[in-house]
Amino acid sequence: SIQLSNVYDMFEADPDATLKKVAEIGYKCVEFCSFAGKTMEELKAMLDKYGLKVTGAHIPTFMLKDDVLEQTIADMKILGNKNIVIPCIGGKLDDAIALINRIQPIIEANGMSLHLHNHSGEFAPNADGIVPYDEFITRTNLNFQVDILYAAKKMGFSDKAVASLWQKDESDIFDFRCREKMFPVYKMIDTCSSEFESYVPYFYSTYEEE
Repeated sequence: SIQLSNVYDMFEADPDATLKKVAEIGYKCVEFCSFAGKTMEELKAMLDKYGLKVTGAHIPTFMLKDDVLEQTIADMKILGNKNIVIPCIGGKLDDAIALINRIQPIIEANGMSLHLHNHSGEFAPNADGIVPYDEFITRTNLNFQVDILYAAKKMGFSDKAVASLWQKDESDIFDFRCREKMFPVYKMIDTCSSEFESYVPYFYSTYEEE
């Protein structure tokens, strides 16, 4: 699956041609980040024409508020999307959490899941010294996209710690990482800082790039 934000300008300019090219490259699924001014019916026709399925769609919170939620759910059903992804959280944190907890049962009752796509801001303390990411974990039942787990691993969280926060078994986190090929790399430390030959360099594991 490809996140269409990777080809955002192309998709906005010509969604049909972009989806055609995506299919030709070999992708079977797409995740929407915008709808390029098209109706759900128009987009579904394009998807069907090129044999593409939808793995998710980024839906801003203003499209999930009480007065428009029903329409948004109906649109997602037309598109064939079962994963609604909140791309970012704005405004007051408590208001956002209240909205999430109010709408998630409705979304799930319609056969869909609600997810959060993280950015660096969710990991930084806000003006009140609260880390939004921690609040979403402890005060909601949101699903989190894979890169949040990767970010947690880069920050040094063990599988056991992540499992405790997500109320899962440690083996669940390990199995998930294996499926997603999310493994550490190993780097060597020169214990003598290259001042002279070292006989005992050692390796450490990290979730950074090689």
